[in-house]
Amino acid sequence: MNFTVTWEPDARRELHLIWATAPDPAAVRQAADIAEQLLGTDPFGNGTPLAEELWKISVPPLVVYYTIDSDQQSVEISNVAHTAPTHDLPR
Repeated sequence: MNFTVTWEPDARRELHLIWATAPDPAAVRQAADIAEQLLGTDPFGNGTPLAEELWKISVPPLVVYYTIDSDQQSVEISNVAHTAPTHDLPR
């Protein structure tokens, strides 16, 4: 079952800002593409429920927040955030 994936305008603007300021813009674009593909394939199985209708999927360096409309077989991305890289701290 395929779902149509759309971005709210504010989420799309945030993605563009993240891309424009990221140390690795290609990784941001690739993560966004992978997130869209995973959400289009199975938004329930590939994400984590957060609240009544809000879900998230982590595809480093991005975390994507979205809602699912099962009747319309659609996913709407409402927000996106850039995750900071994690580094092992010296002991």
